[in-house]
Amino acid sequence: GPGDPCQNMGFETCDYTAWDLIQGRVDANPLGFINPVPTTLWGNGSVIGFGTPGDQHFMVGPGLDPNAPIQQVSPFGGGTCSAMLGDGNGAGYGASRITQTFRVDATNANFSYSYAAVLQDPGTSHGLGDKPYFTVRMFDSGGTTIPCSEYTAISGDGQAGWVSTGTLEYKDWSIVVVPLQAYIGTDVTIEFTTGDC
Repeated sequence: GPGDPCQNMGFETCDYTAWDLIQGRVDANPLGFINPVPTTLWGNGSVIGFGTPGDQHFMVGPGLDPNAPIQQVSPFGGGTCSAMLGDGNGAGYGASRITQTFRVDATNANFSYSYAAVLQDPGTSHGLGDKPYFTVRMFDSGGTTIPCSEYTAISGDGQAGWVSTGTLEYKDWSIVVVPLQAYIGTDVTIEFTTGDC
């Protein structure tokens, strides 16, 4: 929280310690996230899918993703687990978010994170507001987005680095570095969000 150092950023504890979990619903607006509800429920990844306990937040270990031929844990270091957001089967209008607010200091001023993403691709049967999405953003204590920290992908948007299999699109692990030197001594928040259709 505010004033705290980065904690469990690589999910080293194989749980959501220091993270805030929020689940909600998507609506017909692009990147919609409505009815947000804080939750402490999360699944351990042994059963993934809509309707399972903690069905929007999972902690997964080594192995292949159940939907795409990519590893579940980042090859760029961190812990032996990764957070998996979303229900894993792409339906149900679910949305999930995790956030962590931390104090920037000299040890984390070159902040890095890694991500991989798998999205259902409903094709032309869904309008832009109904398509699955994945976003990452960082913002300062006033809510202003930090430069070079924002990433958005919407199913079917044709971005480089994504592989399409017809019904799914996925992006293998990528690492991002966000310079936070201008924020040393202040709190920032990182936020990961997914929405399905």
